[in-house]
Formats: sequence, C-alpha cells, structure tokens
Amino acid sequence: MCAWHPFLEEAIDEIENSGIDSLVILPLFPQYSVTTTGSGFSILRKLIDKRPLFKKLDVQWISSWPDHPAYIDSFAQAIGRELVRFSSPDKVHILFSAHSIPESYVRNGDPYLEQTKKTVESIMDQLGRTNPYRLSFQSKIGPVKWLEPFTNDAIMQLGKQGVDDMLAVPVSFVSEHIETLYELDILYKKVAKDAGVENFRRVPALNSDPVFIRALADIVESTL
Repeated sequence: MCAWHPFLEEAIDEIENSGIDSLVILPLFPQYSVTTTGSGFSILRKLIDKRPLFKKLDVQWISSWPDHPAYIDSFAQAIGRELVRFSSPDKVHILFSAHSIPESYVRNGDPYLEQTKKTVESIMDQLGRTNPYRLSFQSKIGPVKWLEPFTNDAIMQLGKQGVDDMLAVPVSFVSEHIETLYELDILYKKVAKDAGVENFRRVPALNSDPVFIRALADIVESTL
C-alpha cells in the first residue's frame, strides 16, 4: 500500500525473492486517476527500475476496471440488500459518493470523472430499478477547486427538497476506511439528520464480498 503496511517497497522486496516469472499489478482503484493509480504506478516503476531481476519478469499493468461485470454486479447486489431495509424501497434516493479530485486534472485529460460516471450508470442498469439517484464527491483537501457537488452539499440539498429516505453508496471505495466509517457514517449521517432526512443508510464497502473477489480474479486471469 502507499500509506500503510505492507508498503509498496516491502511488497516489491518480497516479490523479488519469491522466484516468480510473471507479475500482474492490479490497483484497488476501479476508476483510474493520476492522483491514485497513476501515483501508485509511478512509485512502483521507480522501485522496479532499481531491481535488475524485474527486467526478466513479464509484468502486466492493469490501469482500471470501472465497468467490469462482476464488480458492477457486486455493487448492484449490495445496493439491493440495503434498499429492502427501507419501508418504501422504490422511493429511496440513491446517493453515489466518490472521492473527489482537483478539477484541473480532469480538464487535462484525467479519465476519473467519466469512468466514475460509467460505473454509476452501469450499476443502475444492472440494478434495474427506477429510484432517483445522483453522483457526488467527498474528501476534498486544499484550496483548489475540486469536483462537485460535494456529498455534504448534495445531502443538504436533497433534504431541503423533502427527501426522507437516502442510501449512500461509496462507489469509488472498495474497502472500509476513514472515508466510509467516519466521513460517511458519522459526519454525513449528522448532515442528513440536520437536513431533515429521516432514514439515512449506507451500502457497505465491497470488502471480501464473494462476487467482488470473483471480479478481481477475473480481471487478473484475463491478463494471463
């Protein structure tokens, strides 16, 4: 990982001593951005270039998988499981929340926004429901302009419009961490309550969901 153990360098050290002859690098960011996958790949390439042994390996780089069928299906199933917990599932507003990035990257060709939109539309097609939905963005840092609408603003706006039931979907996050467990579950749940949203729930991150794990396996196997 980039920010915690095992760090990328630790993983590369282990791989170097493993005796393998091929390597598939699969980022756990479904949608590509230079700020996430691109940054991680840059670090990995520098680490690999320092190790002559890696020149003998067949290295495959997977850049993104925003609409892989099993990935989409795993999210659609997870949303379906949460919708039935509302008294009126068809009236629930589905709020997809993705990590924001600076707008300047998108203007310069970063595909993150379009790939995230593709993920959302694919999930809704697979879900096969007519619930209202929208995409918002969270986790902005720094003074520059980032992708909007921000999730907290979207929640407040929907609350003012009379939305009583809301289901948040952490569409760009595949595992639980501070941006789901704290930002969505605590901060934004309070925003929803203050905005008059009576029932605010969140779809769990995919984590070790069997359908999601099958998606990861399919992606890797397709490169071999």
